Amino acid sequence: MIGILILSYYSETLDFGTLIERFTTTGSPFAQAASSATFLGVSALTWGLTLVFVGGAGKSAMFPLHVWLPDAMEGPTPVSALIHAVTMVVAGVYLVARLFPVFSIACPVALEIVAYTGAVSALIAALIACTQTDIKRVLAYSTMSQIGYMMFALGVSDFGGESGLGYTASMFHLFTHAMFKALLFLGAGAVIHYVHSNEMKDMGGLRKFLPITHITFLIACLAIAGVPPFSGFFSKEEILLAAFHSNPLIYYVALITAGITAFYMFRLYFSIFWNKPFVSHGESHHGEGPASMLFPLAVLGLLAISSGWIPFGEFVSTDGKVLATETHLDFQHFAGSTFLRRDRDRICFL
Repeated sequence: MIGILILSYYSETLDFGTLIERFTTTGSPFAQAASSATFLGVSALTWGLTLVFVGGAGKSAMFPLHVWLPDAMEGPTPVSALIHAVTMVVAGVYLVARLFPVFSIACPVALEIVAYTGAVSALIAALIACTQTDIKRVLAYSTMSQIGYMMFALGVSDFGGESGLGYTASMFHLFTHAMFKALLFLGAGAVIHYVHSNEMKDMGGLRKFLPITHITFLIACLAIAGVPPFSGFFSKEEILLAAFHSNPLIYYVALITAGITAFYMFRLYFSIFWNKPFVSHGESHHGEGPASMLFPLAVLGLLAISSGWIPFGEFVSTDGKVLATETHLDFQHFAGSTFLRRDRDRICFL
């Protein structure tokens, strides 16, 4: 709120479009006034944008404002799916993206704070997820880690053209993440519905009893791990490419985090569906679930596979102009292996 008041005071508006125009126009008296006014040696514009980001970081459970996250898992699983996949928790990312022209053009220092906070949060959340035994908490910290990806993608982006790839990749990952994370939470709900427990120690060997849940959960795990041709591969690779060209340190942190993500997600998958034969503890099991539970899993499974193929740069970019995107599949054989090549934004990803 304080950040919003600072920005509105110097821009004399609360309208996003007007505020962005007044702070990014060359020679604007509003931008000059906000940049010349200082507190503790930091400009009012930097304070305003940083405080707005801190509010968004708390909303999106960025480190160190993430301590509320485990308690949010006490609600029903469908509520968790909505909160952690498409609504509340990603609101902070959307807020920074909405003000991105101001961050990028008028105050790059604040954007660096966004980048490093996102990278640290992504890594820390991935490490914490490796220690969790409650399946919903694993997914909660996974959400924190993936939102960290979205945040640092914004932080390493520039404004306009191909230099704005990080922004487009961040919004693309927000989009694909909604599909596979909602699928993961609903799949976890189906498992809990069958086992009557959130703990991985009470699970194992459930693939025979929950075949549809098993297949859709596996699809979501492959997507979040960034395995081609699932949706997470395309959005994650663009984030990594943007970081590689902008900040090598953040790139390597992101690359390590991607590996950890694959580890804890398949630790979760094998603990639930393989590991050991499932032993009932006396509860009456009622089958995998009704169609009202299985149909959303099937739909989200298809979206987790297909949503990555959308030419996202044609719809979302920093300056509103279309990022020329092309998709070519070229299977090349090298030493008996098959590689998938995808050309996007006139850049070849191998």
